Amino acid sequence: MNSGHKSREAKYEQVKAQLLHMIRAENRFPDRCLPSERELCEMFGVSRITIRRAISDLEHEGVLFRIQGKGAFVNASKIHQPLTRVSSFTQDMNGRQMKPGGRILAMERIPSGVLISAKLGISPDEDVIMLKRLRLADEEPMAIETCYLPLKIGTAIADKIADNVSLYQLIYNICGITIVSAFETIEVSRLKNYERKLLACESIPYALHITRCSFDKDKKAVEYVVSKYRADRYRLTTEL
Repeated sequence: MNSGHKSREAKYEQVKAQLLHMIRAENRFPDRCLPSERELCEMFGVSRITIRRAISDLEHEGVLFRIQGKGAFVNASKIHQPLTRVSSFTQDMNGRQMKPGGRILAMERIPSGVLISAKLGISPDEDVIMLKRLRLADEEPMAIETCYLPLKIGTAIADKIADNVSLYQLIYNICGITIVSAFETIEVSRLKNYERKLLACESIPYALHITRCSFDKDKKAVEYVVSKYRADRYRLTTEL
């Protein structure tokens, strides 16, 4: 490797480190938009190639994201979701001093079918209540959640379900049921165009796709939930 290439490598690493430091500083980029490439070139005294390489690396690491024609933006800090306890979205947000919220997208009685009935331990001929919601934290879209409830539970709480009501709390208050355990599956899935618009993350094509079956103390299924969480805003953690 020649000295010129080494010099370019050193500059690129320095610019990347300085950018990262600026991004993480409390009072920098309050609107989450980086200065233009030209401004960054002047700021660091380097070429556009060096700036673009540093930004590209930070984009791949999830620190930045691009919007075509608008520039590079800083991703908001991620919400850490522990996998060591059963909790609702509302409980998680309250625990982080964030205001939980939601918007009901759909609610209806539907046939359970083979998959949902197997998850809930009911007959495929039985109906369920399907509730689809957009989940918010401090008014920011975080997840699209589709919940399937056994008919007895769903009909008991249906008229009390509202945008900002905790489902777990409703189930406990009205049905006397406490959710004590759950089985979750987590994978990455591609968001559909309308889902990206709902989640206000049109530049982020992927989501954390989480399915959960929750149970009461008698190991009876209480809900089956399919959620798509913004991959740029969530990080899952567990203790081994």
